[in-house]
Amino acid sequence: MSDLDKLKSIFEDLFGDDIDLDSINEHSRFAEDLSMNSIAMLSMAIAIEDEFNIKFDNDDFKTLKTVKDVLSKIKNN
Repeated sequence: MSDLDKLKSIFEDLFGDDIDLDSINEHSRFAEDLSMNSIAMLSMAIAIEDEFNIKFDNDDFKTLKTVKDVLSKIKNN
């Protein structure tokens, strides 16, 4: 399973039908395209940390705006 597929699985677990999984790609923006607010972002970050055994710091939340940004963080950890 690719990292993108794992992320989609996390989104499905967290948000169910609130997000169209088929529309998610590397260029999807969390706020604009996926309608995630800060609470949703925090929930997502915690789930990603658990799944990929990584840690986000406060500065990451300023720069992680797209799915590709998160995939890069996962790859570079």
